[in-house]
Amino acid sequence: MMRRNYFGHIGRTSALLFAVFACGIGTAHADTDWIILPHATESHRMLFHALRDNSKPLSTDIRLDKGGRIKSLRIGNTKSNFTHGGINYCGVAALATGGDAQRDKAPKADKRNYSGSNAVHLILRNCKTAEQGVNLLRDGFKKSLIAGGLIFFVADANRAFVVECSPKHFASYELSNGFCVYANMWKLPGMQDASLRPFNSIGWQSQREWTVAEALRRARKTGNTVSVAESLAASRIGLAEANNPAFNKARNKEKKLLKVFNTPAMKTSADGALFEIDPEFPGVLSCIYIAFGPPRQTAHLPIPVGAAEKLPAELTPNPWKTAALNRNKAAKPETPMNLEIISFENRMLAEFAKKREEARELLRAKKTAEAKKLLQETLQRQAVELDNFLKTLSH
Repeated sequence: MMRRNYFGHIGRTSALLFAVFACGIGTAHADTDWIILPHATESHRMLFHALRDNSKPLSTDIRLDKGGRIKSLRIGNTKSNFTHGGINYCGVAALATGGDAQRDKAPKADKRNYSGSNAVHLILRNCKTAEQGVNLLRDGFKKSLIAGGLIFFVADANRAFVVECSPKHFASYELSNGFCVYANMWKLPGMQDASLRPFNSIGWQSQREWTVAEALRRARKTGNTVSVAESLAASRIGLAEANNPAFNKARNKEKKLLKVFNTPAMKTSADGALFEIDPEFPGVLSCIYIAFGPPRQTAHLPIPVGAAEKLPAELTPNPWKTAALNRNKAAKPETPMNLEIISFENRMLAEFAKKREEARELLRAKKTAEAKKLLQETLQRQAVELDNFLKTLSH
């Protein structure tokens, strides 16, 4: 199969992209992310989850990008041209996160260097399969366009890849079973040589990975699959949840609050998103469940790709995120999760799942416009309901 040369000449698609994004913000300083393959999910759809941290949280927005070969629904920051992740209309999802502190010296900054944000943007705009996305990253590496130590998730409806890279090191792996969890640490063969991660950092990042993995293992042990709600729950594990009997038994610890135990959602948790790829109608029914703010302090809103042409005015994220960050700042580490948030979110998820299946039947009947209208009406209504709900939490 002929491989497209995305970086063969900087003069076309990538030229404008590098000119606009060369100075864009890089990845967040510490994230916890995970992929769950379709056979291990309740809906049999590819899931991957991004729990983004940043000591100085960026405002987050979600928008439709029409600028490339392929349209995409992407999350990031409009003002800074930062793209954290997204799903395109071919059902390819991509995410960038920070990698290890690394010894490889990055090339001098110019229009030929791209950050993780730039690379995700290129993948969403150009790639019809996950394999093409990995090839794009490999091509950029061979042409010395890597700007720093990075980790990427790239997936379509059937295949998922992890890519780890630095200016002089590159490794990719196709996930073959179950799930994998990452918290800013390189793991693939050939990458350790470039790592400068200190021992204490390995310890607390490993704790975050283990906590999510244990939650996903427990979900699979119970029902053999992981639901959307269970994946969202893993992003909200705090000290109280991490010190329940099941977790303590698995850790072989006594039941007590561990002040130094690091959970996936930390004080620097900025926002979260779960990407779900629909294999039948990827350009309409694929979805991003997004939390504007720390997931423990807000609810995830389902935003299907089919509704991206008309996003609600309520998605202007700053008021939601600011309130969630303030609640997170005020909360004590051992404060249990607010069950009112979970109850509200579960009602939204159940309604969305029902409406999405109604839209699926319309799509099967070739009634695409009606299906998109149904999805847009559902999104508009749920955005208003979420806005009203979050206002009650703010007081």
